[in-house]
Amino acid sequence: MQSKIINMAERLKDEQDRALEALFRMQPVADDGFSKRVTTTLRRRIWARRITLPLAVFVGSAIAAKPAVALMGRASELLSSVPVMESSLPAGWVPSPFILLAGGMLLAIGLFGLNMLEE
Repeated sequence: MQSKIINMAERLKDEQDRALEALFRMQPVADDGFSKRVTTTLRRRIWARRITLPLAVFVGSAIAAKPAVALMGRASELLSSVPVMESSLPAGWVPSPFILLAGGMLLAIGLFGLNMLEE
């Protein structure tokens, strides 16, 4: 049965089909390493993109950590001096600087992991 189908397909070929088959049977064009250079360049750019965002987040977090901790300290002092806010909010609602820093680091690690999974 299958040989009949193949024979029918061979008989139904026209001149364009035969020309296309002849084209596909030809040897590939030599590119003298062009394809390898292009793929190397693309891989290098992909790795640069993978590393740049997490590195920028880490450096920015390292630069902003000290001012952010100082700001949170000032904010807790300011909120404790306001009597209306003190009576309506629990005392421990402001997270400690350590928790904020740990959360920022987890966020950076998560972004790096998602970036790696994306590629």
